[in-house]
Amino acid sequence: MAIYFKNISNILILTILLWLLLPLYLFAQAHDDNIIIHLLGVYESKVSLLALSGSGTFKPIGEVKVLKNGQTTKITVSKEYLPGEFVLRFDYKEKEASTSYPSEKYIFY
Repeated sequence: MAIYFKNISNILILTILLWLLLPLYLFAQAHDDNIIIHLLGVYESKVSLLALSGSGTFKPIGEVKVLKNGQTTKITVSKEYLPGEFVLRFDYKEKEASTSYPSEKYIFY
């Protein structure tokens, strides 16, 4: 399918738009991103972020050893994993003396 331009101004406008939007597109594709987690409702938790690797297994890319109730943390996701499929794993304790329970959430980011 061919696109024909009736005058040079249409070509000029499209060229200007391309040069203005291309850097924005490249910037959006070339940076790391963060997942912010705010823990509520349990005493404490270990938080792990696992990314789906090329071999079809999940490999850990971020971990917070101890996150207490009411605290917030940030896990950085490298641009090499984006976009992708992840497992957000919580090993949480409901009370201080209780044993840890695992909970996993599959997310697409």
